[in-house]
Amino acid sequence: MKWKWIFLLSLFGVLSGVLSVLGVSKIAGWIFLIFFAFLTAYILASVINSKIFLQGFLTGFTGSVLNSIIIILFYSEYSVHNSSAGNLQPGNFDIKKFLITMIPLTAILWGVVLGILTTFFNLFKKKKA
Repeated sequence: MKWKWIFLLSLFGVLSGVLSVLGVSKIAGWIFLIFFAFLTAYILASVINSKIFLQGFLTGFTGSVLNSIIIILFYSEYSVHNSSAGNLQPGNFDIKKFLITMIPLTAILWGVVLGILTTFFNLFKKKKA
């Protein structure tokens, strides 16, 4: 397992969380999301040789958890820059508690997506002779 690479590439989750808090992601959120996912999977596939899906999964999982933590910690700022976030809070519903409960689900989802992408890129990397 290349833990250094898993941790380093998971930091894209921190960057994505910061961009979300600052409202940049509402302008081009899908573009950043796709760019970070493909870049992460490509880099990871180029530096690993075994347990490809697992390492991609762990990277996506960790990055998603870090992203969610950043958004939760700075939710007041996030809601200022992302006006639609306030629409998600009907009545006495605590959006932060909801976001906390969704962390495992989104982390597993992004782990699977990144694991598949990393496996895909690994299939096409040139084998060293």
